[in-house]
Amino acid sequence: MCESAVLIGTHKDVDAEVYRTFPLAAPVAVGGPAARITMRTTADSVTVERDGALIGTAPLTDKTITAGRLALGIFTEAADPAHAGSYGVIFDHITVRQAS
Repeated sequence: MCESAVLIGTHKDVDAEVYRTFPLAAPVAVGGPAARITMRTTADSVTVERDGALIGTAPLTDKTITAGRLALGIFTEAADPAHAGSYGVIFDHITVRQAS
């Protein structure tokens, strides 16, 4: 998640590998209202919503990932060393559950 897009990928070592980028219609405003980000995964895809509106669905294609952990975080705009925002994030009301 960054201020202007949702990035879907893996982070198996030092670098993250981005498979899909979904630009946000409206950037997340620094100091603005909270955004509710929802991620739903199946065996082969992830769907992302912002405040109940669909952002996009991407396939989960890395078959080498068979276990792991969930890590929540943020990215600033990638690939521009001159862009180094001073951002923070607060995660609240997190629910992680297995689909039934």
